[in-house]
Amino acid sequence: MKYMHNKILVCAALVSLPCGLFAQASADTVAVSGDSAYMVNTAFRKVAQDDLLTGISVVNIDEMLNSNYTTYSLTNMVSLANGWNGTSMWGMDDYLVLIDGMPREANNVMPSEIAQISFLKGANAVALYGSRAAKGVLLITTKRGNLNEKLKIDGRFNAGFHVAKKLPEYMGAAEYMRYYNLASKNDNGGVDKPVFSDELIANYESGVNPYHYPDIDFYSSKYIKKVYNFDDAVLEFSGGSKNARYYVNINAYTFGDYLKVGETKHDRTNRLSVRGNVDMNLNKYISAYIDANATFYDINSRKGNYWSDASTIRPNIKPNLKTNTALLIPVDLVSDPDAMAMIGTTANIYDGKFLAAANKTDVNNVFAQIYAGGKTKWTSRQFQFDAGMRFDLGKLLEGLAFKASLGMDFQTNYTQEFNPEYAVFIPTWDSKTETITKLTKEGDDRNNGQQSISNSTDNRTLAGNAAFEYNRKFGGHNISAMVLGNVFQQFRSGSYHAIANANLGFDLSYNFAQRYYAQFSAATPYSAKLAEGHRAAFSPTGTIGWRLSNESFMESVSFIDNLLVSASVGILHEDADITSYYMYDGVWDKNGWGFTWNDGSNATSIGPSRGENAKLEMIKRKELTASIKASMFDKFVNLEFTYFTNKMSGYIIDNKSDWPNHMTEFLPYLNNDEIKHTGFDFAVNLNKKINDFDVMFGVVGTYYNTERTVYEESKIEDYQHQEGRPVDAIWGLECLGMFQSQDEIDNSPEHTYDKVRLGDLKYKDQNGDGKITDLDNVYLGKWGEFGSPLTLGLNLVVKYKNFTFHALGTTRSGAYGAKNSSYYWLNKDSKYSAIARDTWTPENTNAKYPALTTTSGSNNNRISDFWLYKNNSFKLDKIQISYEVPSDVFGDLFIKGLTAYVSGADLLTISKEREHMEMSVGSEPQSRFFNIGVKANF
Repeated sequence: MKYMHNKILVCAALVSLPCGLFAQASADTVAVSGDSAYMVNTAFRKVAQDDLLTGISVVNIDEMLNSNYTTYSLTNMVSLANGWNGTSMWGMDDYLVLIDGMPREANNVMPSEIAQISFLKGANAVALYGSRAAKGVLLITTKRGNLNEKLKIDGRFNAGFHVAKKLPEYMGAAEYMRYYNLASKNDNGGVDKPVFSDELIANYESGVNPYHYPDIDFYSSKYIKKVYNFDDAVLEFSGGSKNARYYVNINAYTFGDYLKVGETKHDRTNRLSVRGNVDMNLNKYISAYIDANATFYDINSRKGNYWSDASTIRPNIKPNLKTNTALLIPVDLVSDPDAMAMIGTTANIYDGKFLAAANKTDVNNVFAQIYAGGKTKWTSRQFQFDAGMRFDLGKLLEGLAFKASLGMDFQTNYTQEFNPEYAVFIPTWDSKTETITKLTKEGDDRNNGQQSISNSTDNRTLAGNAAFEYNRKFGGHNISAMVLGNVFQQFRSGSYHAIANANLGFDLSYNFAQRYYAQFSAATPYSAKLAEGHRAAFSPTGTIGWRLSNESFMESVSFIDNLLVSASVGILHEDADITSYYMYDGVWDKNGWGFTWNDGSNATSIGPSRGENAKLEMIKRKELTASIKASMFDKFVNLEFTYFTNKMSGYIIDNKSDWPNHMTEFLPYLNNDEIKHTGFDFAVNLNKKINDFDVMFGVVGTYYNTERTVYEESKIEDYQHQEGRPVDAIWGLECLGMFQSQDEIDNSPEHTYDKVRLGDLKYKDQNGDGKITDLDNVYLGKWGEFGSPLTLGLNLVVKYKNFTFHALGTTRSGAYGAKNSSYYWLNKDSKYSAIARDTWTPENTNAKYPALTTTSGSNNNRISDFWLYKNNSFKLDKIQISYEVPSDVFGDLFIKGLTAYVSGADLLTISKEREHMEMSVGSEPQSRFFNIGVKANF
């Protein structure tokens, strides 16, 4: 009884050690194994969770949604799956996403449709999928109906809203002009040469006429809302008998955005999806399944890019013009009769204001586009079909079966634009009366019914596989074998060649009494990117495992319930990193040199541009992993730890770094570069019942490091060699502070990027050549391109009677970010952000940021350690509180269960750089999300 109770708690935890039972497509293989209730989907088969060896993590999404409802398939997975950091598995890019075994996109399946997500990380776990799976597989399995289940209906509705976290702060018009004058003073050696007069600044500051002297705050409540809504609904039907089972999911969501300018208040995104999965037992020996999914996706928006303009357009619109104007002006400020008559020719009057511009080049400004420039509608239609059959061949050989499946996907996307013409008026202002005495009209209102179709894409995927499988149990001997063929092609608009994967595969698995394990998996991937004779490869992997807890010498160690150690080695081959076809061929083309014959005809020479190398090979992944899984103290503690090291070798280079230019034309592509990945992942879960409280706390983590162990590069300064450095290395200048005096400038190395002034950044001359150039760039740290080097996920579930509390969080550390957006890198064309208030001046020599300038600022605005920050952080990703109404309340009513819940997502960030990390520049603000939902069972 104690064991079962703790098992339920682990199920509630939903970490990488989930529990629960659900039906799968009948074409799946169930490997012969122990009596574990929970089956995990792996490559072309299901394995009992107790028998999983190294390199696989799994999350039970169906159970997770009971206490943590989400609307994106991978939300919160960092807190639940060891080895996954939100960007990659084990620091390797370009993982393969499979939905029900077919290559698809993770964003095209909703969590309510998903039963389970398996993270296949190790070479042994992905070998059977061939070349495209060599850097990991994210295997998503959708729900199915259950045997002998009456019709079950589940409904769910959610209403939520997004609240902006941190908005960028920019200077107002008058303050901007004062600081721009300061920048001019900096550039002129401390001599005042104001660009803007005090009188002009006073006009902006006083607000004497905000239309003649505009001061636009794009982030004010006048233009954006504090919140916007997100609503979604799900309806599920499932049931089945002995011979047929079905599952149907209908889900939809809709949401707006923060904008409320003009017609942007009608901007909206809508999505509707319908999925149906059917399993059938056609007779005693043949079973089949048919799945279908249709997704309808529309985004309606106005023309223009508001968020980009908000980060670049200065508050006084056109600060360098002698005459300026707002972009929307009240009609009653027009004093001239002829001008009034001209206003009467346009229908584009909004709240008593007409569209204006400062000059002819500005007629398509942000507000004109939003109010009168028409609208766009992005449309996506996706249809997916799967079918499979399984034939029991036990009459021929006990345990033998054959299965095959086929998938077809069709996706069409396009953008539809409606492009009416509109009039914009350029005003002439009378500074004495602050009225408009003249208007110049640019364009005419013309609703010509014109519309255009652009960005049209037509994508198709065809996939299929077939396999003979064998599963037998002889006493304590469990044997599973498989021989298969696997292929898929993805056709993308604009690409001549399809993305293709083809391979044969073989798997042989054995365990004795769940004590000793051995597995051999291999594939023969095929690549048309290579020359004939080199297109096929052999990818073998081997895994062994030993459950020490089943040995007699462990009987006296009473606190250990389960202890399984395993190790795996393998070599995979992949062509995803071979960027083009025919790279093995030599190429001759016109080289631009020629001459003219006496008769006037021209002759152009042809020469080599690349040599031939028919021996180009696939890139190899050579890997060793070791893993330990344990549970202790009657399942109170469950843990898993995996160490991995692999080398991706044979990346293709052009081999031109160390050759003189006149010889590079003959050089072929070569397999050369190598990248090493090392690290570990782990999961620890604690389960405890304390009086009426069921408590589960889990921690999952991933650490990885990358290193260029072989790298072809030019002969440069020793400290600039990338070999031996991380793949995502940051290269930049070492900053020594800011120049405080002219003597310091005169006695420092020449800074070649720009003429330096007081308050500019000072850099270290690494090679001692007396000048600062790119040769002084040094290694500064890691970008975290494949996810932060160390990622920890935390999850806590507390259940008290009918209440459930679920919290998830993540910590990230070990990487750097750069403050290199237009918010920080200020120059002559910049919109000044709040940081300009703490820039260097003779009176503020301890400023946080370098001096302002009216030049390009190219000396300061480049990657150096001055702009770097550690992105270490803790984020409280989710809290949900649920209440399940007792079932006896409903009696004989048609409703069988009801759960209500409230939740918040992206609630808290703890970091020294929190404000920066929560602020978006040039794009929609980041948001916190609050939701209330209800789920009913019928």
